[in-house]
Amino acid sequence: MSEAASRLNSALQGRYRIERELGEGGMANVYLADDLKHERKVALKVLKPELAAVVGAERFLAEIKTTANLTHPSILPLHDSGEADGFLFYVMPHIEGESLRDRLEREHQLPVDDAARIALEVAEGLDYAHSCGVIHRDIKPANILLQAGRPLIADFGIALAVSSSGGARLTDTGLSLGTPHYMSPEQATGDQEVGAATDIWALGCVLYEMLVGDPPFLGSTPQAVLGKILTEHATRASTIRHTVPGHVDAVAARALERVAADRFANAGELAAALSRTDFAWSPGGENAPRLWRSRVIGAAAVSAAVLGALWAFDVVPPTGDGRGLDPPLATVGAANTSEDTRTRVLVFPPEDRTGDPAFASLPDRMAGALRGRLLRDSEADVARAAQTEESSGMGRTKVVELIRESGATHAITGTLFLSGDSLLVTLEVLDSAAATVRVLDELSISSRALDRVVSASANQATAAVLDLMYEDGFEFRSWSLPRTVEAMRLYNRAGQAFSEGRNREAVGLLVETIEAEPDWPRPYWFLRQASGMAGQPEIWPEFEADFERLRPRLSADEELFITWQRTPNNEERLEIAEYRFDRAGGASTTGYMLAWPALMLGRLDQALTAIEAQDFDHAQMREWPYAWMIRGQIYHLTGDYELELARAREGRGLMPERFWFRFFESRALLALNQEEAALSVYSELTEIPVTAQSIDPTSETRRLWNALHEASFEFGVHGSLELEARAIEIFAEWALTRDDLSRWQQAQTLYRLGRYEESIPLLEAELEEASGLDRLGPGALLAIALDRTGRSSRADEVEDGLTFPSGSSSWRYQWIALAAAGRGDTNRAISILAHHSVGGVTRIGGTEDFLHFRPELEQVRQDPRFQQWLNPEAN
Repeated sequence: MSEAASRLNSALQGRYRIERELGEGGMANVYLADDLKHERKVALKVLKPELAAVVGAERFLAEIKTTANLTHPSILPLHDSGEADGFLFYVMPHIEGESLRDRLEREHQLPVDDAARIALEVAEGLDYAHSCGVIHRDIKPANILLQAGRPLIADFGIALAVSSSGGARLTDTGLSLGTPHYMSPEQATGDQEVGAATDIWALGCVLYEMLVGDPPFLGSTPQAVLGKILTEHATRASTIRHTVPGHVDAVAARALERVAADRFANAGELAAALSRTDFAWSPGGENAPRLWRSRVIGAAAVSAAVLGALWAFDVVPPTGDGRGLDPPLATVGAANTSEDTRTRVLVFPPEDRTGDPAFASLPDRMAGALRGRLLRDSEADVARAAQTEESSGMGRTKVVELIRESGATHAITGTLFLSGDSLLVTLEVLDSAAATVRVLDELSISSRALDRVVSASANQATAAVLDLMYEDGFEFRSWSLPRTVEAMRLYNRAGQAFSEGRNREAVGLLVETIEAEPDWPRPYWFLRQASGMAGQPEIWPEFEADFERLRPRLSADEELFITWQRTPNNEERLEIAEYRFDRAGGASTTGYMLAWPALMLGRLDQALTAIEAQDFDHAQMREWPYAWMIRGQIYHLTGDYELELARAREGRGLMPERFWFRFFESRALLALNQEEAALSVYSELTEIPVTAQSIDPTSETRRLWNALHEASFEFGVHGSLELEARAIEIFAEWALTRDDLSRWQQAQTLYRLGRYEESIPLLEAELEEASGLDRLGPGALLAIALDRTGRSSRADEVEDGLTFPSGSSSWRYQWIALAAAGRGDTNRAISILAHHSVGGVTRIGGTEDFLHFRPELEQVRQDPRFQQWLNPEAN
């Protein structure tokens, strides 16, 4: 028992006997105790000393008594409170069960029915308390206990007691009331007169987290979270989890309105809404007057085949003399003149050609989502059109005439097809003034993922409309098109195979694509990439001449993208990506393209801004593992481990076969001090059957080695020596049994295990056969291994042979610094880093965070000069 617990036990002698500490919260320590008078177990909570000093016993006890008479099935009662030997304490029943936080940690998302029931019962408890004049002020999952599944609100009144007693002086203690993820906007701005609406907001956050798995607002710091609470609307829960019923989604949305008066009038009204399946609510952006924003969000996959008929329209719902158009468009009428250049878009539900009644409601869902996205992300006026039976198959000329009559400048139409277990979506944007049509990419998405069909099509069409609104004419999503549907389908299948690591299969499909349409340049360039990653570089020369002949047919954006890929210098890559990002702000792949070189150059703030702007619902990003990997790296290096963990679990749910998500999950858990959970996930990495991921298992095994090797270092950075040893044991047991690792990987494995004598022959062989910059890695490890086995003269010889080309921008100079540091020369290591780096370079190759975790650099990391080099602007 701790000294504080012993003192407390003595102070409470005759009343309570402390058994053990149960946990520690933001304001109090919790003990399991025996109530000696009533012979029962209780939870005894003791205010932290620094908080007790600010609050004062008399005022605290007077305020907390106001909650003692609360009696409701959803409220954990207050048994006792008092002061003893300077301790301020209060006593509640001990609940045999768990908190809602415990359950969320275990299950991540709750069944929808459970989430709705828990929220309803908590709302009923809050409604009762509010009617008694008591506001909780700190509703969060940790304060909701579950007894046989039934929720009980704990700590009722404690936040009130603290805030009333000494809230104004809390900042002096470094403590604060409320938990950032669940604080209402009025709490975030320091409003002292918070009321029932604050508890309603917090319950909305809890309901949202039960449904989605994360609170509605995430950020790398409490300040970032509060900033988002004050400036952003939460994404609808149903957008993330399509099985959330409309009325439950609407309840969460209304509870999370930033303006308190827009939320439910009371918690009882919220509870009633959860019981009404017809309850509906449109979030702030559509209830309030429209606030136009020009932020360019959305995404477009590259363009596709010409499919689908166009139809005439009836516009719904009717609005008087505007021919049924929504008010913003109706007021304009047909006067589409040069004096009024606002873009006006008419959205048609796609034509359903699936022949399957299961998809009957999908066109309306897609049109609604697209309309909402355009209203949110563009300055266009938007109206929704409905397809009419008699107008099916109407030609484009007539459709354009009808669009002009309505006053619209553009219309969006589309077609749905069913191909096997995939839905094929083709969208078209019509320009009534130019009488032109832009055919967008054919999206191919699993028919079981209708929410993705809705979001991806909305992203794609929104991006196309935003393209048309650019004044400089730079068409970010204008990509070269094939003439045939078959070529596009083959190309899309190749892209899917490539994103899943089936590189050789992708190569075969790309060759088929070229055979189907030999004059389409884009698959040629993709083939160059895929063949290299599949270990089949001999394939490309056969197609290279044709690609150069066809290259003039590439669009300006495709040419820019290829230039970005071919540029080895990250400074130049960054310049290209900044140009693209500044004009598209995260649309398409621009966020990823900017984040990559920014990360490689150690510009973490810029990388974070770029990756957070990237739309991961974009067809190319949604299941593109490398983009998710970059995002995980950025969150880890910026210290946002909670967000790294959330995104790792989200990615693992989307792509369970991709082992990198387990790596990120393990690493984040480790950084969050959840050591056993981290080790368990790390161990799962060794059980992945690599042949299930790729028809090139050797390649996958070597990638898996990279993940296991890197993660073993993370256990050294964030864990104890004992934990690191257990991780290394897991790594060794797996790696030493593999016969398909490269020699370089075998050498690094032995080096990592401290088996330097065995690693030296392999490193010598690698060094002898390597040339140029490839010599630096083997040479650095060889010099250290020789030094640690008593062969310093040979180590000197090897280290002296490690030279770096003048003017090179490669990160690999850091191997030379590693050799110096590993042999004990910290001064030389820092000098090398400072001389070669522009500042802040954090990577050594692959996905290894060189300066973050290499144990050889421990003394470098502790040196003040290192911090000055890493962040010169801070000095």
